Amino acid sequence: MVYRQLPADIEGEENEMLKQEPKDKPIGPHKSTGINKKGEDKREEQARDVRHDEVEQGGHTTLDHWDYYRQKDFSIFPTSSDKKPIIKWRFYQTRYPTTTEIAEWKRIPQSNIAIVTGKLSNLTVIDADSPDAIAELEALNSGGVRIPQVHTPRGGRHYYCQHHEELSRNSSGRGKSEKIDVRSEGGFVLCPPGKTNDGRYQWDKDLNLETVPLPKVPKNWVYLLHPDTARGSVRDKDQGPKLVEGRRDNDIFRMACTMRREGFSIEQAKSAAIALAKECDPPFDEREALKKVESAWSYDEKTVLRLDEPMTIMVDEVQHARRGDDISIYSLGEFLQKEIPDREIIMRYHAEKESVSMLAGKQKQGKSLYAMQMGLCVAEGKDFLGFTVVQPRKVLYYQQEISEAAMQERLNKMIQSSGDLLSGNLLIKNTVGYLLKITERSHREKIHNEIEEHKPDLVIFDPLSTFHNKKENDDKHMSEVMDAFCEIALRHSCGVFIIHHYGKPSLAAREGGHLLRGHTVLGDRPDAIINFNELPKQYKFTRLPLPFQNYAELAFTLRNDAAPDNLVIERNPETLWYWESHLLTELGRKILPEQVKRMVQENGGEMRYQEAKDELLKYASHRIVIRAVQQAVEKGYIEEDKLQERGNPKILRIRQGE
Repeated sequence: MVYRQLPADIEGEENEMLKQEPKDKPIGPHKSTGINKKGEDKREEQARDVRHDEVEQGGHTTLDHWDYYRQKDFSIFPTSSDKKPIIKWRFYQTRYPTTTEIAEWKRIPQSNIAIVTGKLSNLTVIDADSPDAIAELEALNSGGVRIPQVHTPRGGRHYYCQHHEELSRNSSGRGKSEKIDVRSEGGFVLCPPGKTNDGRYQWDKDLNLETVPLPKVPKNWVYLLHPDTARGSVRDKDQGPKLVEGRRDNDIFRMACTMRREGFSIEQAKSAAIALAKECDPPFDEREALKKVESAWSYDEKTVLRLDEPMTIMVDEVQHARRGDDISIYSLGEFLQKEIPDREIIMRYHAEKESVSMLAGKQKQGKSLYAMQMGLCVAEGKDFLGFTVVQPRKVLYYQQEISEAAMQERLNKMIQSSGDLLSGNLLIKNTVGYLLKITERSHREKIHNEIEEHKPDLVIFDPLSTFHNKKENDDKHMSEVMDAFCEIALRHSCGVFIIHHYGKPSLAAREGGHLLRGHTVLGDRPDAIINFNELPKQYKFTRLPLPFQNYAELAFTLRNDAAPDNLVIERNPETLWYWESHLLTELGRKILPEQVKRMVQENGGEMRYQEAKDELLKYASHRIVIRAVQQAVEKGYIEEDKLQERGNPKILRIRQGE
């Protein structure tokens, strides 16, 4: 039996012997560079035996092991010999233990070290609990990935890999053997030199943390152990992976890309695709399977489908695939003569193919109504609010906020008032109650499959916050989200239109994309941002033809065009349609007496004259403000009075009876 990372707390002569060069290079905290000669001193062997006996009998771990595993950036805590935590360990899923805590744990007798698996430790452990399970995993490790391994007391193996997002949940009973478990977020594993009643945990002599860096989980293992496997997207335990409806075309495409990357011919890939298509449930059309293979071979040779990356096909790869190898440097004259495809505009200032746009505003302001009407007009090829729609286009609308009943009611109102807008070009998918997350592989593939099937020119996602489970203020997370949307636009040559909300009000002056909730990545990536704003504050105090909330002002931030002037729109409360409004033209910069009256009312019925004047001066000149206050007094809306204090400042009050 080979022992590793043995304790260093033996007293006396034996301890002195152990300071000599060991026979084998130890694994773990002891990093001796010397190697014993063949004629190793017998007393040293005896000392090592004493050391082994100390481990066997004492049952507690050495100081060096605690420090060693912490230096490996693992979160650790103590357990008993029956694998039960000695302390409340949930805290250490989100933070590392302190040196003080570790020092206390070192003194606990009969303790083992447990490593917290998951994101904090950057660790996913695959637990093969039987010889059959070990054989199954080794057979699937076709790339020969070298993985640190721990031999468990009952003859199993723990394979230590980097944390994998798509295997982030603990699971058990996987594989044909039903003896493969995943330990990740919310889990832990005992590590060497831990000991239970069944025996000791030991690092493999050749594959351990000192000889092999933590690798990524092999792609075939991800496929075998992914949570979707348990829901029927792979084969039963006797037959291996068997594809089901909803994933078949994408998985065959993935297989073809993998075969191409591994050097197989297109003929071999076609044969494999036909065989796999026959095993699908229900059977997959062989002609469609062959199309997936041809699609995989249509990309540039360097474009590789990375099964173990978060995105199915990364944005730069799709762009490269479309450009081919034509990434040359041109002189100015050559560049001006180069043939470049024209931009394909879907709706002026709003959407174009292979582009991402965003409509953003406060919550419950009418953005979804605007998006529905835009979708209807694009589907019919009719201009919307004066913005040009060149021709009818197919639109796919994903709605994840408004219930089906509410959405149907709104669409009925809009269509009844415009009976010619009942188009088969508008496709609607309402997933309230089962939210699609574009950052989850299975959901993302479902979206890609639906877009591939229906081939829309424009895809609307409403609202952004429901399509991911990432941290909105994290730049890497939001870059991943925007990469997913850009991938859709480029891969399917369509426009993507996203609905998003504003962040909380800030003292800092913001405009354009910087009003958006979340990291600035969200405002920087879209090619077009349409801000759906309230009217300026001054119009709250005006007697408007419609309620204030029925008006909005559109402002545009465009990457590829000069932005048009801001546009004020108004919503008909009966038909729900938006129309261009001439309200600001009619009101101009004039302040009406009614505005003065409403401002004083909203301030509790009275307001100091100077405060009222300062507020109104934000919107008009001093002369206009003075005149508006005088007119409000003359019309009997308000009255002036003087306060009995120093300087006798004026105060404005709502007149009795008003």
